[in-house]
Parts: sequence; C-alpha cells; structure tokens
Amino acid sequence: MFKKLLQILFGGTVAFVTTIISPVYGTNDTELQKQADVLREEGKSLKAIDIYNQAIVRYQEDKDYANMMGALTGRLLSWKHLFYKT
Repeated sequence: MFKKLLQILFGGTVAFVTTIISPVYGTNDTELQKQADVLREEGKSLKAIDIYNQAIVRYQEDKDYANMMGALTGRLLSWKHLFYKT
C-alpha cells in the first residue's frame, strides 16, 4: 500500500523504497530522534520519516508527549523537504 501511495504521489516506479526503509533496533527514543534528525539534514527524507515514526510510537508507549511533539515536528519537516525535492 505504501508503494502504491508513493507511485501516486511521485509517479513511476518506486522500487527503491523497500530497500531504504528498514526498522531500527536496539536504540532508545532520543537516539532514534537524533538519528532521524541527521538523516533529514542529509537529505534522506524517507528513511528519516520511518525512524521518526518508530520514535513517535515509542514516545506514545512511554506517554512522553513533549518529546513526541519534537519527533512529530521533525517528521513534518522531513515531509516538507521531500515535497520541495520533487
């Protein structure tokens, strides 16, 4: 479904998406968010969005809403960067 959405948004084949997006294990919430911040600034928006999503879920589970807002903001910026690249 995600591939189909990307095809609709960006057109053409997006086979690279499944190789770019992979889960990150063994790190805590803040490390995930920092890693996503770095990826976003490197221009790797899709990977950053994936990692932000993982951090957001963990923040929700811990009921850490202040940090969750930071991760949501980072995810928004990643989508913005991705939008401007296309």
